[in-house]
Amino acid sequence: NKGDLVAGFGGQAPVSTPNTYFHTYSGIMKNLMRGASHKVLELVEPALKQYPNDAMMWTVRGKGLYNPDSREALQQALESLDNALSLNPLSNDPMIMKCIVLERLGYLTGDLITEKKALQHCSDTHGFLRVHSANVDSLLIPVNEKLGNIRGRLSSFK
Repeated sequence: NKGDLVAGFGGQAPVSTPNTYFHTYSGIMKNLMRGASHKVLELVEPALKQYPNDAMMWTVRGKGLYNPDSREALQQALESLDNALSLNPLSNDPMIMKCIVLERLGYLTGDLITEKKALQHCSDTHGFLRVHSANVDSLLIPVNEKLGNIRGRLSSFK
């Protein structure tokens, strides 16, 4: 036995052979880059059963579920991204995607009361922004376009 666990991207993934995880992840990413969300979800669901503690798989599921026209899909994407962040709290990729999803759900509208609710819903976003304040502008470009200066607004919530 080569060991029960092998380090995967963003978590520890149990594998039967060393190449299984990487082959699975590669296939999922190819479909994600093609915009084939249905295929991404078809591949990622069984992968998550095999690798339930892998933050990258949860992130990819969140991206695959992202549909700006479906509130239900956005809520499911948010749950997946929350799972990814619980496994790897300072990972940029799920954090950026989570901010985009929150914006589409109407939590980040420029209204400070609404944004405060978003922060209560998403306390890890606030923690991330406080720790990485120097990188906020570059990490949150899609959200910044709508909000202007999100850093000033979010830093007022303590």
